Amino acid sequence: MISTGKSVRCHRTEGGLRTAQYLPARWRRWVILAYLALASAVCAQDQAADSTTNDRVKVFLDCPDCDSSFFKSEITYVDFVRDRRLADVHVLIAHLPTAGGGRRYHIECIGEGRFDGMRDTLEIVTDQTDSEDGIRRKTVHAVSLGLVRFSARTSLAPELTVAYAAPTAPIVTADPWKHWIIQLSTSFWINGEKDYHSLSLSSNLSARRVTKMNKIKLSVWNEYSESKFDYGFVKTLKASRGNGGKSSFIHGVSEHWSTAVSGSLYDDSYSNKDADVCLTAAIEYSILPYSECTRRQLRLDYRFVLDYADYREETIYNKTVQWLQSNEYTVEVEFIQPWGSVSGWLSLSHDLHDFARNRVELYTDISLRLVRGLAFEGSILYSRIHDQLSLAKGDASPEDVLLRRRELETNYSFWITMGLSYSFGSIYSPIVNPRFGN
Repeated sequence: MISTGKSVRCHRTEGGLRTAQYLPARWRRWVILAYLALASAVCAQDQAADSTTNDRVKVFLDCPDCDSSFFKSEITYVDFVRDRRLADVHVLIAHLPTAGGGRRYHIECIGEGRFDGMRDTLEIVTDQTDSEDGIRRKTVHAVSLGLVRFSARTSLAPELTVAYAAPTAPIVTADPWKHWIIQLSTSFWINGEKDYHSLSLSSNLSARRVTKMNKIKLSVWNEYSESKFDYGFVKTLKASRGNGGKSSFIHGVSEHWSTAVSGSLYDDSYSNKDADVCLTAAIEYSILPYSECTRRQLRLDYRFVLDYADYREETIYNKTVQWLQSNEYTVEVEFIQPWGSVSGWLSLSHDLHDFARNRVELYTDISLRLVRGLAFEGSILYSRIHDQLSLAKGDASPEDVLLRRRELETNYSFWITMGLSYSFGSIYSPIVNPRFGN
């Protein structure tokens, strides 16, 4: 057994020994012997607790989408703590969707403090048909395997056992769908009051085929929504509809380069378009290898866009139909680290023949652990707009403005969310209590 290097001092019987001096002489000896026996048992318990519980690996689970209660109930040979700065091991879990509709989980066990410099990485892949329980059991199993290496270096090592379940012979089956995934979805929503009602309908059919180097995506959709107001002096109906389809083909050239072509066709009453046909050619360079995508990404994209627009009403530029060519440049970044995560993109697009017709968009999402117990989360989307070429000519009615029945002129748009959270108290969080929900 590995020594913890801690000395044990027992003072629990001192009060009892002082009391014994007031007893008759014939009882005093037996009382003293009883207290000494009790002291030996208590000290033995303290030593056992120090050599097991106090030496247990403290684990910080960094996975917002995981069922943390299940981890705590299934992995019982470690102590889970709520602050990574107090942990011996930081378990960082990230995931990305797979071609088959499942997810690939990247699990990293990062040693801290006494395990500084130790690091293990595991990966698991789930299927689209896996149940929620099946997914969490696969993840817990992988995390448990990753933590064994750390616990094996503590005084718990003699209590650990390793079991192996030999797999049956693998069954190789043909894939009649050739990696194609088909998905059909539809939704309906309605609500109302005496003087108001609103409804929304949407449907979508998509197909995709994803292999290690290539992607093919196809989709068609239909959307309709309306809101009706009847307040006596004001009666109005807001209705919007849209239909469309899109296809794209992405080809991986190497660990850093990819190319893509795509096309789309749609109509949109809000944007004053009876029809819009768009063809795009793109190239992407990933500064970091694609194989590192679960932990970090840094990509540069360029797109050339050829667009044909057929407008419902004549635009403010006196156009009923229009051919447009534009360039689009994008920088995308994502980092998932023990201190938190950062993701975002910066995009610039402009008309090929008139740079003044442009749009700049910035999006960022940040989650940072500042100090012990204190975390910051925020996201920002800001658009600088100078390319509203489809705006309908003529003044908008008050109903159009209030109900946003059509696109209005603006030179910017934004939304911002920010927040701080702070927690304090016991650093341990091993208890699972499902009463009245979690």
